[in-house]
Amino acid sequence: MNPDALIPINQLTLNDMKTINQIKKEEEDLRREIRTADHRGLKRIQRRLELLKICRIYLETKPNEQSLRSQLSRLNETIKINEERFAAWSAEKTGGGTELKRQYDAITEKSKLRSQIRTLEYLLT
Repeated sequence: MNPDALIPINQLTLNDMKTINQIKKEEEDLRREIRTADHRGLKRIQRRLELLKICRIYLETKPNEQSLRSQLSRLNETIKINEERFAAWSAEKTGGGTELKRQYDAITEKSKLRSQIRTLEYLLT
C-alpha cells in the first residue's frame, strides 16, 4: 500500500462510518455476483466477503467512531515510525536492500498493520 494513498485523518468527516445495513447489502450483492463470476472473480468476491464479515461483526460491537479514528491515526503513525527505523535496523544487517526490507516488514508485521488500516478506512468512509 502506498502511504500517499492513505486517507488523511483530517479529511474524514464525522458520521461517514459504515452501518451494519450497508455491509449486509454489499454482502448480498456480492453473493448474487458469485453465480456469474469466473474463477478469478470468485476469489476476489470471497476475499471481499471475508472482509465484510469482519466489518459486520466489528460493527455489531457498536464501536465509537472517534475511537476508530484514533486507532487509524495510531496505526498510520506506527507504520511511519517503523519506516523511519528501517535505516538504523538495516545498517546492522548484511544482504540486499529488497530482502532486508522484506525481512523488516515481516518483523514489524507491516502487512497486518496495513490490513487493519484498510479495514478502518473502509468502515470510516
